[in-house]
Amino acid sequence: MFFEKKHEKNIMEILFHENSKEFHLTNDKISYVMQILYNGQIGQLYYGSKIHDRESFAHLFETQFRPMVCGPKENPSFAIETAKQEYPSFGTGDYRNPAFEIYREDGSYITDFKYVGHEIIDGKPALENLPATYVEEDKEAKTLEIYLKDEVLNAKMTLRYTIFRDYPVIARSVSFEN
Repeated sequence: MFFEKKHEKNIMEILFHENSKEFHLTNDKISYVMQILYNGQIGQLYYGSKIHDRESFAHLFETQFRPMVCGPKENPSFAIETAKQEYPSFGTGDYRNPAFEIYREDGSYITDFKYVGHEIIDGKPALENLPATYVEEDKEAKTLEIYLKDEVLNAKMTLRYTIFRDYPVIARSVSFEN
């Protein structure tokens, strides 16, 4: 007997796997996978065609030891300078250009924003006083807000990722609070 498998169209989800500390944003067309890295920063594991969800995508993170790459003594296979960071900062061992710089009164611009929490909300919040994508109804999109904090500066960063139900698109934005 043949059973036809029904395929539901226009499904979108934002999943968080507590054990692997990974986020999976997905719809019928694409997947975007991120994780909370060993050092508390956020790293990208995958962006492309839709993939099936699983408890862990850790196999997508490169952990090969490389000579001349800085890594923490307790975890030498982890190197921030080779990780695909979501919003890289200056002064954490990554020698590439940062996504932002915050100059302090003492002349330093080292920052270390680390994960403190997240929230998944229906729809897409507006960006005040900025042009942006939008939805007519909240059921057309879901948004992941990732909260990070730099303890020394007492500054907060919010990374926002919106996946749309009907389009192969991830809209991203960032805001800072000091």
